[in-house]
Amino acid sequence: MRRHLADAVVPNLAFLVGYELVNAVTGVVAALAAALALVGVRLLRGHRPTAVAAGFGLVVLHTAMVMLTGEGRDYFLPWLIFNAALTLACTVSLIIGRPITARLSRFAGMSKDPSRHRIVTAMVTALGLAHLAVGLPLYFAEMVVALGVAKFLLGPPAILVLGILTWRLLHQAPDEADEAGAAHPDEAEVAP
Repeated sequence: MRRHLADAVVPNLAFLVGYELVNAVTGVVAALAAALALVGVRLLRGHRPTAVAAGFGLVVLHTAMVMLTGEGRDYFLPWLIFNAALTLACTVSLIIGRPITARLSRFAGMSKDPSRHRIVTAMVTALGLAHLAVGLPLYFAEMVVALGVAKFLLGPPAILVLGILTWRLLHQAPDEADEAGAAHPDEAEVAP
């Protein structure tokens, strides 16, 4: 958990400090330097190179947006685009009656109950909408530091709460686990 928190916070914070103290390019350099430092620490601790590369790749994507446009606010554009796509996918999955979180039922101990998956998918949709409702006005107002704060507050803390609620809703109760071998009446509805 601390590793993911560091990946989510350190490069973003470095970007914001460099941006506020000097300019967008300095913010980019600071974010990339922070991400490279995290790469070094992760590799020294024996983490998988693919996971390390993925984290660094996200920072490169964010900084590339700034370099392409010259706008500091565009560091947060991938975050907004991701949340728009996630919200749209979840909304469509609810409309067609195949909650996107039903794929979680493939993991051991997860409920296949369609009503639970509708609730979880609705919660993910609501979080995505919250990201957009807060982030888009700040983006258009060019409030870069406020975007960074919003991305953090709606990121790790909110995702942690969503994860706990999801676990509680989708974790199978002992009697439900016993019935898992029997055909679930709504199984066809939840199947991906």
